Amino acid sequence: MYSILDMEVLNRYTPTEILAIFQANYLQQQELDPEVDPGEELTFDTTVAEWINICDLFEPRQLGEYFNYFFELNISIENWSSILLPGNIRSLKELCDFIALNAIKPLIKPVKLFGSECESAAIFRYLIERFKEKGIEVKDIKTSSLLEPFAKTNLGILIEEVNKVNSSTLPPVVYKSNYLYHFGGIFFAVVFLLIITSIWFSNLVWVALSSICIGVLCCWIGSKYKPSQASFNEIVTFRDLITKIQNKNI
Repeated sequence: MYSILDMEVLNRYTPTEILAIFQANYLQQQELDPEVDPGEELTFDTTVAEWINICDLFEPRQLGEYFNYFFELNISIENWSSILLPGNIRSLKELCDFIALNAIKPLIKPVKLFGSECESAAIFRYLIERFKEKGIEVKDIKTSSLLEPFAKTNLGILIEEVNKVNSSTLPPVVYKSNYLYHFGGIFFAVVFLLIITSIWFSNLVWVALSSICIGVLCCWIGSKYKPSQASFNEIVTFRDLITKIQNKNI
């Protein structure tokens, strides 16, 4: 049986490629998380503390756990802490060097298709294999399948797996939350105004508290449903995605 991942050859990331993954993740975060500081530049000189603040990331212990998941590593949290702390001294260069030393980059070899080697088929099979390993139902996914329905349900995993193959493939996601979640956000904006106004009108405090409850409920229910939009410009189908990955690999 053909193995897409040739484990006999350890294909390593370079520190520059690891930094590019961080930059690509940040590019998408700006579109998804209002707490992220947009328009910043992540470089090797950026400290871990600055990076965490810019990208609204977890505290170092949780970051170590996430890196083990993302790069499929088994490094102790103590070792991660020694690389990430103290955050105001440790730099992304040190972190990227450490990950590059330990992580294995996906090695996608062309598959034989009708007597000739086909890279696009190998990329598609690799992605499908990765999605399947993450517990996603993939039996109905074809190269002609639209990407957006998949992205609406599995956006985080899609971004992660594509960025690990080639971090320059995906443009910023065009993301719109569903109307219920958006409605909840409006309530929080109203609460902010009510809190300020309640300085002069104390009876508005109860209105503000009620709005908070409604906002939380709307956001909670809205989070259970798909967003209204989760798409990428010029990438409509899985075939488009594979072509983009191929072009970026040239």
